[in-house]
Amino acid sequence: MNIFNKLDQIIDLTDNEKVLVVYMKQHTDDFMKYNATQIAEKCYVSISTIY
Repeated sequence: MNIFNKLDQIIDLTDNEKVLVVYMKQHTDDFMKYNATQIAEKCYVSISTIY
């Protein structure tokens, strides 16, 4: 089982965490290049959501 399957099984994510998971799945290569601030900006979530 890969990380994306595990993320799909988590049922108690906040709306912002769900946005983050979708972004990770759709932009995997880009996601690995960005720092936390850049990811937060691209996902329109707060930096605390990343951590």
